[in-house]
Amino acid sequence: MVKDSQKSTTNKKSEFRVLLLLLAKFIGLYLVLIFVYNLYLTYFNDTLQTCDPFTEIVANQSVRISKWIGLDVSTGKADPFPYISLLMERGKRYAIVNEGCNALSVMIVFVAFIFAFPSRWYKTLSYIVLGILFLHITNISRIALLSYTKINYPEYYKMSHDYLFPVIIYGAVIILWIVWVQFFLTKKKGSSTRSTDILILLVLLLGLVGVRYVESDWFYDPFLRYFKTLSSEQIFPEVNFYKLTISHVFRYLLNALLSSAIVYFWFREFKYAKYSFYLFVLVFLILYPMYLYQIYHKFELGEMPVFYIRRFLIQPILLFVLIPSFYFLQFIKRKNRD
Repeated sequence: MVKDSQKSTTNKKSEFRVLLLLLAKFIGLYLVLIFVYNLYLTYFNDTLQTCDPFTEIVANQSVRISKWIGLDVSTGKADPFPYISLLMERGKRYAIVNEGCNALSVMIVFVAFIFAFPSRWYKTLSYIVLGILFLHITNISRIALLSYTKINYPEYYKMSHDYLFPVIIYGAVIILWIVWVQFFLTKKKGSSTRSTDILILLVLLLGLVGVRYVESDWFYDPFLRYFKTLSSEQIFPEVNFYKLTISHVFRYLLNALLSSAIVYFWFREFKYAKYSFYLFVLVFLILYPMYLYQIYHKFELGEMPVFYIRRFLIQPILLFVLIPSFYFLQFIKRKNRD
């Protein structure tokens, strides 16, 4: 009995180490790619004082799709900002497309995960190319549908922009990850999930959406408006570091608990829920001091790196990485058992 208990403890530690290694590879690749992306944006937005080429491509292609669904729209410069304006007839601006709309940051998350879980090089590269193409098509379709909503149903625009379409674009990434792990790495179909578990998962996912829905009312965060209206004339907000920390800890804890519960009902493994919560805590302890340091020094490394670090602190992005990671962990466990 004692040997069995020791063996079980050793196996759990081994699993957690594997998970830590996978997460470290993912975060390391993510930070490197975000750094390169920031250099790209800095060159075009700050040095050349213009919109970056990929954002312009996204805006133009979104307009083409918008015309296919019956909208009379065009693009135009949004001086003095590095944005592209979306224009209705007679040149009236109804929206802008900035770098946050081009989905490159989402593609970076996708690519970092695939490289952290590689297969043979040709399979990995082929899947990355096809995955990026799928995300790009999903994104420009999203912008076109948002344009349609803004022009024809403006009362539903905020809900669609802030909640519905982010779920769709991140859902697409999760699906791509699960397909990669299930059918290209493990080559095993997923197990069935009970209908009661599916219902509970939906409620928990709505809980995560609800945390974002009440962000302006429940949480002190002077950077909510700052990053939404980012421009060259933006004034750095006054920050109460004590209130900011309490608010971020509260929001992060809600996301961590809901995410850990989602992992439990997804896999019916309590140890996976524990691993998830421990990893959420670990990531917070690493990223939050970096975030505070950059706020204290007024974003000396630039706004975009801070924006993407902040995204991990206020959104449950880690959950999206953990779910396919646990599928991979199950595969390793079965392989070692055989």
